[in-house]
Amino acid sequence: MLLKPPFQKPQITIKDLVLQIISPVDAASFNSALQEYWGMQNIYLTKTARQALWLILSSIKPEPGSEVIVSSFTPVVVPLAAMKAGCQPVFCDVIQDGFVMSPEDAEKKVTKKTIAIVMPYSFGCFSDIEKFTALARKHNLILIEDCAQTLKGKYKDKYIGFNADFGIWSFGISKNIGSLNGGAFWYHDRHKKGVEKAMAKFLLNNKPKHNIFDHFRASGVPFINTRFGYWLLRPIIDYYQRGRETSRSIGYDTAEFDSALTNFEAALCHRQLNRYDHVYQRRKMNYQIYENELKNLVKFPSQPFEFEPDYLYAPILVEQQVRARLLNQFQNTLVSDINFAYINELDVLKGISFNTPNRLRVQDEYLLLTLHHSDKLTRKIARQLKLAIIKFSK
Repeated sequence: MLLKPPFQKPQITIKDLVLQIISPVDAASFNSALQEYWGMQNIYLTKTARQALWLILSSIKPEPGSEVIVSSFTPVVVPLAAMKAGCQPVFCDVIQDGFVMSPEDAEKKVTKKTIAIVMPYSFGCFSDIEKFTALARKHNLILIEDCAQTLKGKYKDKYIGFNADFGIWSFGISKNIGSLNGGAFWYHDRHKKGVEKAMAKFLLNNKPKHNIFDHFRASGVPFINTRFGYWLLRPIIDYYQRGRETSRSIGYDTAEFDSALTNFEAALCHRQLNRYDHVYQRRKMNYQIYENELKNLVKFPSQPFEFEPDYLYAPILVEQQVRARLLNQFQNTLVSDINFAYINELDVLKGISFNTPNRLRVQDEYLLLTLHHSDKLTRKIARQLKLAIIKFSK
């Protein structure tokens, strides 16, 4: 197969774009749909999840020098959002042989300056909400569930994101519902006054900025999703991504913080939400295919029986040498990784240690398996991986 499909497949279609012209949907409708989907109120829409985190931290009015504990295995936008709110990020290690924060290490990082913990469900994996809730109560801290990579996950029959003080979600193109932009956050009633005041100030000074480029980007997604389109446009995609990472190396990308979600962006999110249950069932089935085929060769995330995951990818751990050879053979087609290493290239984060022991080991051993293909193609991929892992392990 010379031309292989992209690793991540956003779900935007030509039909979505046509329907938005014929029957437009606005941001208020999407907000109502989310509230109905989760059965919860107190939800605000944002441009991005990082903007949601910044607004949350800003709403609690942190004192200068306040610290926020974040995972050391995280995209750079998380510590940058904390810094934009005037806080100092403190990196916490992940659990052994896992991708989520260690509650034991988090407690070691608590100081008199600590005001909040951002607890992520990395790749949709289980994070010990009960231990983190107890930790937050013990030290009187704000607990924020980072659900940027999960949408439908549940713990003890309750949706992830509504178990703490705040929950945040991302609807970006590489996330669970895969739209252009979009984010949301939920707040507990006890934070209503501070949140509503912060949001009123934000919305007064930051109106939605309609960008014709977003329409062109949305129009190009259905073409990019094809085998030929992805590989023809791959150099442009890589160039665009490098430009975004370079801009972050000198500080904040203000456009990602200082504008509200547009009706066009919200409408695309809304249409992805309408079809998400089907996408979720496909990913769940494909995850089980990988697990059945590879469970004796690689490590899958452990999870309690009360947890119902919503995996964005199938994350696995393999021996470092095997991982390198798999990436070389299947990079961006069957397996991939997300490079968080460029955190140490950011000028604004110089001197802040994030090289925690477990994260360093996990980063050298983890791979992500794509979940958006048909079950037939996923079985074929799983068999190819199985044979390659057996071969490379000798």
